[in-house]
Amino acid sequence: MNRTALSTYRNRLLLLVALSIVLIGLFWKKKLGPTFHTWQQQQKGQADTIPLAQLEGERARLLMKSTVLDQQFGSDSASRIGWQPVLDLLADRGAGSGVALAGVAVEHALEQEGLLVRTLPLSLQGRTADLVNMIDAVEHGTSGVHLLAVEMQAKENTYNGPRRLTATLYLQTISR
Repeated sequence: MNRTALSTYRNRLLLLVALSIVLIGLFWKKKLGPTFHTWQQQQKGQADTIPLAQLEGERARLLMKSTVLDQQFGSDSASRIGWQPVLDLLADRGAGSGVALAGVAVEHALEQEGLLVRTLPLSLQGRTADLVNMIDAVEHGTSGVHLLAVEMQAKENTYNGPRRLTATLYLQTISR
């Protein structure tokens, strides 16, 4: 008689332990697991954040670059004679043709015998046929801007990637 009471006690204890494990598992799955996952994501996000001082420095640097570009490509009447028609042409035809503006170098200005000669290296990137068509459009479609020279550079072909070509156009304006 004592033995059956002991075995029922063990069975009850095992049932209580199994039920406790199931309840702890459900509690972990429903409440603690998502909370722990959210906490981990927050910790990763905090590790990836950039300090505010660094962001402000980057913003100041970009604003300074933006003002230089605004002076160079501004929408005033003097710039209509200069580089703005080229940028308008690139904006109009570049989106549909697959040619993108890759970079703009520093403008060089030389004043000699009452003439102001401004030279601007402008880099375009795209497929070969599209670039040749865009160079032709720049050469014949802009008044007051002369195409001085063109340099073509092919980037190394990446695995299964499309071949891209970079063309650096040396544009020149002459004014009095």
